[in-house]
Amino acid sequence: MMSNLTETEQKDVADARNRVADAAAHGDHFVYLFAWFWSIVSAVYFFAVTFAPMPEKAAHFADIILGFLLGTAVATIIGFFFGNSDKK
Repeated sequence: MMSNLTETEQKDVADARNRVADAAAHGDHFVYLFAWFWSIVSAVYFFAVTFAPMPEKAAHFADIILGFLLGTAVATIIGFFFGNSDKK
């Protein structure tokens, strides 16, 4: 399958992943800690808004925040570490 990414975009993605791996090899684990932090925050928030009682007026705001966390934060983390489905 061919990727939708241009050669320059593919190089940029590879360079970013190589920089993270190189930084981790030298003891800098910020990206991994950052990903863990947002993964945990998202999971806690998901369970809180799903199972904890909430005022009716707050439900709309909870939906917006949950959509952002799942659709942007978590999806970006998964896409970075495991790749994405940007293929033809």
